[in-house]
Formats: sequence, structure tokens, C-alpha cells
Amino acid sequence: MFKAIGIIFGFLLTFNTAAAENNASSKYYDVKVSPDGKHFAVALDVEGKRTLAFLSSENMSYVGGTKLPRLSEVGEFYWANNERIITTVLKKEAWREQAISYGELFATNIDGTLANMIYGYRALHDRKATGAGSRFKRKKRLDASAALIDILPGEERNILISSTLWEEGTKPSDTHWKDFGKRLASVYKLDIYNGQFDTKRIGGAPTPYATFLADKDGQLKISYGRDANAELYIRADEDWQQVPSASVGKNIKPLTINPAGTHLLALDNYKQKHTGLFALELSTGKYSSIPVDDNADISDVETVKNGHDVYALLTSEKTPRYIMVNQDSIESQVFNSLLAVFPEKRIRIVSKSEREDVFIVKTTDKGIDKFYIYNKTTNKLVALG
Repeated sequence: MFKAIGIIFGFLLTFNTAAAENNASSKYYDVKVSPDGKHFAVALDVEGKRTLAFLSSENMSYVGGTKLPRLSEVGEFYWANNERIITTVLKKEAWREQAISYGELFATNIDGTLANMIYGYRALHDRKATGAGSRFKRKKRLDASAALIDILPGEERNILISSTLWEEGTKPSDTHWKDFGKRLASVYKLDIYNGQFDTKRIGGAPTPYATFLADKDGQLKISYGRDANAELYIRADEDWQQVPSASVGKNIKPLTINPAGTHLLALDNYKQKHTGLFALELSTGKYSSIPVDDNADISDVETVKNGHDVYALLTSEKTPRYIMVNQDSIESQVFNSLLAVFPEKRIRIVSKSEREDVFIVKTTDKGIDKFYIYNKTTNKLVALG
């Protein structure tokens, strides 16, 4: 059991001289720790634009950063390994209220080197030249959108993505922006340094608007999407088998594949009044509720940061209340201690180091987000702000 967590408040973040002077007005969108715990990646607002800064965890000194050109800015980002970050790209356009993603992926090292677009219509990919006398590779753009499926922790160079080609004639920045989701996605490994696809296509979507889930080893297990109705598929022998729609609820929300790779965990209200936690056995298709609290309506869950187990359930009550369902992991124990430090607040552990000694904590209260660094070794919780 953990001792009471000590809290130290301070202004720790220094992006550069100008940013430091305006630190009080900077807005943190997200903070994530590198797998080895040596660096923090911070998405913050610099002059009205979402930008990435990389900091040393030892002294919070600025190591590097990236600011995307012109109207582009940083979206959701992920540590691919200890030196490289992958981020989705958002684009601001005058006729849209919110920045939009066209499915591009950008990658950079923490020192700002090897920064390039690795996927999307502004990323150029090699192809063999054709025609008499052609000996060199030519470059072509890829009119398609990507979605990250898995970081593939065991592979230093590759991530697992789904790739959906745009409908012919679609152009980026079209005011109408055609719906590309009706095309079926393909799944590939993508090299995070040069943006090249693995030559082997791992699989394809069985339905439009597909989202994929992989197990802890990066193997595809689940595809789900919505066309006219919700459709759920299980991967078996490199083929997709549809789960009968009557076997699950209409509002099923797939979450993750359990650590053993045997079950899909999901939120659903199948044959019951309240939304709860369910498990779908992948080998048999058996679907059952996991007993937690018959009177609780679950709105969200907390999963371990490898994404393959659920340890806390958030109820739909006005004041945030959590139900702990798995307290075996260090992450769940840290979370349980945080509940005492931040009562009646929404809490998330958004990132952790591989050694589970550094955790990034996000709290939300009345729409205001705050980020903290918890060091398990020193048992200190430090506020960023």
C-alpha cells in the first residue's frame, strides 16, 4: 500500500525564453513520458498553435521540439520508441470552426532531427519508375488517410496502421471533404523513419468505417464499424468472422483485448438496464456481463497504458465516482492512491514509463485540465503549470 502522496507545486516547464515568459498563459494539451522515463513530450499552445516540446525528466530542461509548418499543428501523439514521436496532423482552415485531420502522420526525433511526414497526401513515397530507360525511383503522393492501430512495442522501426484510400477526385481542403469511410481499409506495418510500407498487407477491413483492435503482440483480433448498423468481427485464421448482431448490444463499445488475448472487453447494455463491462470470448463468441455493480451505469473506463486490461470504471453520476475492478497492477494501485488526493475529480493516468516508476496524471475539474508527474521512487507528485 502506498503512503500519502506528497505534492510539490511549481512552474517547471521552460520551452524557450519567450515561452517561459508567457508560461502562465500557455495551455497544455497533453503530456507523455518516454518508455525509458528520461524525457517528456509536451503538447502546448505557442502563439495560438499546438506545438510539441521535449524535456529532460532529470531537470526539465528543453531538449528539442517541433512546430509544424503553416496551418498544420500537432494532434494526438505517441512515443514510438525512446527517441521518436509519432503525431497525427491537424490542419486549420478558415471555413472550419475546428482544425481537421486528413489522416496524415508526422514523425520526429526528440532533438528535432529526422522530422518528416511519414504518411498522407503531403508525404512522398517511393515507387518504381516505368517506361523504357527508367532506372530510378520516382516519388508519388498518397491520397489516403491513416489510423494508428498499435505502436508495436517490440519493434523499433514499425507501427501498425490502417490505410484508407480516398474516393477518386477527393482533394484536401475541399469545403465538402468527401466521406472516404465507405472504402475498405487495409492494414500495414509502417516504417516510422522513412514512411515505407511493409511489402506484406496484413489484412483488410470486412466493413466500411472500420476500427481495429490488436492484442499485446500486435496481432489483429477485432474489427468493428458502422454502416447501416453496428458490425463486429473476430479475426480467425487470417479471415474475419462476423459476430451475429443479436449476440451483442446495439450500442456496444469495444475497449481492448485482454492480456491473455482470449477476450474482447467492451462496454454494453446487452439485456440489462445499465451500461456495464462485458467480455466476448474470441474462440467461441460467448458474450457475458462481468459483475461489478448492478446499480452503476458505466460511462468510461481506465485501461493500463499498454491498453490491454481494464482496472477502473467511471460511473455516469454527476460527481466522478470510480469502481476498481483490477488492483493487481502497479498502475491500478497508483490510481487508487490518486483518488484520495483528488476527490471528486476526473482522473486519468495518461502515460507511464516501462519500469513503472514515472507516471503522467491528468485531472479534470469543471472543464479545466491539469497535468502532474508522479515519481514512484521518490513518492512525489509534481504539478505542471
